[in-house]
Amino acid sequence: HLFFLFCAYVFFLLIDLIFKNKYLALLGFLFLVMHPHIYPHSFFNTKDIPFLSFFILSFYAKEKAFRNPSYWHFILLGILTAILCNLRIIGFILVLIILFFLIINIIKNLREKTQLIKKFLYFNAYLLSIIITYYIVTPYLWDDPINRFIEIYKNMSQFRWGGYVIIFREIFNADEIPLYFVPAYMSITTPIMIMISGIAGVFLIFKWIKKDIFQIFTIDKYRPYLTYLGCFLGPILAIILLRPVLYDSWRQFFFIYPAFILLGIYFIHHLIENYSLKKVSYIFNILIIINLLYISFYMIKNHPIQHVYYNKIVPHTPEHIRKSFEQDYWGVSFRQSLEYICENDSRDTLLIYGDNYGVFINHFLLDEKDTKRIVFTKDIDKAYYFIGNYRFHRDDYNFDPSKIYYKKIINNSSVFIIYKLK
Repeated sequence: HLFFLFCAYVFFLLIDLIFKNKYLALLGFLFLVMHPHIYPHSFFNTKDIPFLSFFILSFYAKEKAFRNPSYWHFILLGILTAILCNLRIIGFILVLIILFFLIINIIKNLREKTQLIKKFLYFNAYLLSIIITYYIVTPYLWDDPINRFIEIYKNMSQFRWGGYVIIFREIFNADEIPLYFVPAYMSITTPIMIMISGIAGVFLIFKWIKKDIFQIFTIDKYRPYLTYLGCFLGPILAIILLRPVLYDSWRQFFFIYPAFILLGIYFIHHLIENYSLKKVSYIFNILIIINLLYISFYMIKNHPIQHVYYNKIVPHTPEHIRKSFEQDYWGVSFRQSLEYICENDSRDTLLIYGDNYGVFINHFLLDEKDTKRIVFTKDIDKAYYFIGNYRFHRDDYNFDPSKIYYKKIINNSSVFIIYKLK
């Protein structure tokens, strides 16, 4: 969590470096830390959040290296992107973009011998540092680097998970996910004003590309935005081509979110800088602030399970979200349910039947005296309480409604429920 917050600060520095505007930098920082679906993951998601965070560090190192070129800057960039690729091999999308712009720099300086040699050396410094670092931090490659790298690449699209996911009330096997899965989940779990600004930024960049598709890649001021466009759309294209196994929601693709924010900040910057759009800029920024205030209230009120957030694109009618989308698939809410039972039942022994393994893991987070009181049973007839979080169970549980002891409702849908059986 602290590492995520540190990288969020680096994100602030990155935006300020690009736009020279503290307001936009603060806005980008808030877009990151006030995403109600992503921020809570920084407490418990040890895979997707570090990967997102290293994308931010790599973005910042890239901007420093290209704006103030030196061997050390490109070596540092190589080290960071190597660790990024070690975390997940799809990080090579950023590596390919960096190599592309380094080659463009070499081509632009073909007639200036001194600059050409410098650009060529920078290219080599980056390439060597990433190869060496990636080899060092990936021991799996040591015995057979080439074949095992190919194996890692294949493993990315054929990862083994036999579960299933749900979206719009439709259930899919993890290896048969529809193409709209990630874009749809991103759209309905991201605050609406952030989505609008990001999508507008994408269209704005395409507008510049359309003007001069060949020249734009050689203009330095467009390089950051083209990078972020590639890091946002490239992984989505990879889903279409590779059809990988995907887990719940869009958590495996959280790493595209910083690039998406930067595209949105570019759009807001365009509104602010364009004199004819000043009134539009004021209105748009006021709407963003109102949206962020609402999100902050929601996140504080529903901590630590604010990650079940869905925006108003989807109906918030009773139990619609619970039956149509993923909710607390991490089982974080089990701690709250166990604490509620322990606070309201003074018996020395509490026999509990849990809906899934998450409830067992969470009981270790309680006070030691409460942990000792809780005993899990596999016999529902012996249990005093049943706890469920609707994981792989979209319908109502088959118990007498009069036995409902407590349930947590967010967005008009039940997140977890406790039945008092005895």
